[in-house]
Amino acid sequence: MPHCIAHATLTPSYPPPGGVTFSGAGTQGATGGRTNTYSGFNTSAFGQLYWGASTASLPGAALDGSVDPLTFSSINGTTATWTGVTNWYDQQNGVTGTVQMRLLIDIGGLGATPWLLASAIADMNAAAGAVVNVSSAASFTANLQFQANTGSGFQAINNISVLQGNTRTSFGGAFYATPAQTSNVPEPGSLALASLGLGALALIRRRKAAAN
Repeated sequence: MPHCIAHATLTPSYPPPGGVTFSGAGTQGATGGRTNTYSGFNTSAFGQLYWGASTASLPGAALDGSVDPLTFSSINGTTATWTGVTNWYDQQNGVTGTVQMRLLIDIGGLGATPWLLASAIADMNAAAGAVVNVSSAASFTANLQFQANTGSGFQAINNISVLQGNTRTSFGGAFYATPAQTSNVPEPGSLALASLGLGALALIRRRKAAAN
């Protein structure tokens, strides 16, 4: 009777198995955004390794003080986009309306088309939207920019006039790893025990032959 092997959904973690070297500069809600750099991966600690938004804390932003979720929208070359809406109080005209928001994540160091749909990866939670494969352990950068459009085109979300404390951005980057490949080669101790067993078997056969 065949055995069924259950596969667990890949869970987000930080740091990844084996660790990572991290540095960051800039502000994700400001013009130019924030650039995070990841390097120093240990390939012996994982099988496949992916990076993207943590499904435990998906991206969000707001212009009204209450963070609204951003949902994965599209991939264009090195950039993946998450979109959503928020309420915005127009102080100049004294009215409140709904405006579009987006998060752009641009990847550097992993080629021209680094993004993969999470739904196309075995055991990956599709809620992650899109992730990049970093199994090669190559260093890479992720530039994050939160933007909103109040009527004159998208701009850095921090540049939009709001009541104090109403601008919010939220992003948690995470790694998703499959277990490291294990070797089936016996350890030296196992080889020694196997040799002893074969030697004892040969000795028994010789004794039986002598008795006959």
